[in-house]
Amino acid sequence: MEYPLTFQEINPDPELRIKKFKSEPSPIIFLLDGLEDIRNVGALFRLADASRIVSIYGYKMNLEDNANKIERISRQTTDHIDFQQLDSIDEVRNLGSKFKPIALEYTNQSIAFNTYSKKDPCMLIIGNERRGVSKELLELCHESLHIPMLGKNSSMNVSVAAGIVTYHLLATTDII
Repeated sequence: MEYPLTFQEINPDPELRIKKFKSEPSPIIFLLDGLEDIRNVGALFRLADASRIVSIYGYKMNLEDNANKIERISRQTTDHIDFQQLDSIDEVRNLGSKFKPIALEYTNQSIAFNTYSKKDPCMLIIGNERRGVSKELLELCHESLHIPMLGKNSSMNVSVAAGIVTYHLLATTDII
């Protein structure tokens, strides 16, 4: 019986992987809106690495005290993914002029993620674990996407939801 190849056997040169990562970035960036659970932040760095997202921005977050834990949880992807803290809505607005703001949030105007197919570079806004995307950021968004919930619960883990929507967005931009 043949065993499947490992990721390292398929991609043996880490330097080459990082170079490709930087030279062919995804058209998506993440904006984390007040996330509190460092496990989610670490998982989002891993998701960014897996999907060639080169930049993550934090809005109204304080991660400095947990930098070492986030680095460990993210499996050192913090080494090559740019992270910047944004402190004002004007900074977010400026970023929104380059990347179309899209909220990952269930609203009265949101659409199911799997019906969205635009190819614009976008800023996926990922909200707080309990409160969701803040009203001030929702007001900047062109669209809001939600994941249809088929069970009794009304939401899922923020990093899992971001993974589902990120890979859909990548598929619609022909990255994968």
